Amino acid sequence: MTGGLIVLTLALALFWLPGALTRQTLSVVPVTKRMEIGAAMLGHLQVQTGVPCRSPLANAAALRLAQRLFGPETAFRIVVVPNLAQGAVSLPGGLIALDYSVLQVSDDPAAVAGFVLASRAAVIHLDPLERLLQQAGLGVTFRLLTTGEIPNDILRDNVQTLVLGDAPVANPDVLRASLAAASIPQGPYLAVADARTGSMPDLGNDPMAGQPAPLILTDSDWVSLQNICN
Repeated sequence: MTGGLIVLTLALALFWLPGALTRQTLSVVPVTKRMEIGAAMLGHLQVQTGVPCRSPLANAAALRLAQRLFGPETAFRIVVVPNLAQGAVSLPGGLIALDYSVLQVSDDPAAVAGFVLASRAAVIHLDPLERLLQQAGLGVTFRLLTTGEIPNDILRDNVQTLVLGDAPVANPDVLRASLAAASIPQGPYLAVADARTGSMPDLGNDPMAGQPAPLILTDSDWVSLQNICN
């Protein structure tokens, strides 16, 4: 019986405790702390991608694009960086880093909207902060729960892994639903994705095919956003 209890305790420690601790931590980390972590990761990200591009008009356009895709009260923010091979990646706190070249090669804001939505669809079942904690380990998760802090070198290493690896791939059904929910046609995104990678994602039938799409950005906002890194 004693041996059985020891084995059971070890099994719980190995298989149940890490997941339970992570879930508990994610449930209590406030939005402000998530945003702080995301901002810190963006600081490390710019070492690899270049400093995020900013201008008043383009920043306002990026905000309006986020509101168009996720709702007027959204906490998501789109940040354009000069060189991000993955196209777009989601960071904790609602930050979405977007590669400037996506804006350069797109002639339709629907294509850019597709990359933004794809970055979110790819993490819909795995919170960016949860992904970070899974990679960092139980000790970092416990430290975040008890002190509200993640060591800076952990954030740096996680960003490096994120930038040098392949971007998380969105489930086609999830991405198709995300595009349809935001009234974004698939075609412009698929064309640019194919041009960048040589492989066009297969999302199935487009629910927006043949339907007029609501305005994504005004012409002036689109031009401002396309020129954000100039």
